[in-house]
Amino acid sequence: IGSSQNHGHDHGPESLKDALAELTSLRNTIRDSFAKNDQDAAHGPLHEVGAILEAIPELAKKEKVSAEHQAAIETAVNALMDAFGNIDKTMHGQEGSTYTEESATIDSTLTTLSTACAVESAPAEDVKGEETPATP
Repeated sequence: IGSSQNHGHDHGPESLKDALAELTSLRNTIRDSFAKNDQDAAHGPLHEVGAILEAIPELAKKEKVSAEHQAAIETAVNALMDAFGNIDKTMHGQEGSTYTEESATIDSTLTTLSTACAVESAPAEDVKGEETPATP
């Protein structure tokens, strides 16, 4: 996982909801690529994860998440950086870990992160799936 070189954030996530959706999608791509033993397919997404994770604490501040949830978000982001970073190290021939070794941590931490982000930042969607309009 590298830092994003382009700090313009041209195509970065606009909201916590977008960031979480993108993070989940990247995790699924990485997981499925390793399951098929296709490291090349996992490589790009593994590097993109870093940029998304870096954006999340800033988005949380922008969306005025409570201090308690901000702390939980930062802890989760750091844990995910470590987990994906360990996988990236292994992929580059350094001592790290495999996706299988990190998958339980990644999945549980992603759930924790989603919970911390969703509590206040995103209005709850009602049962019919209609979104509550966000207030400016």
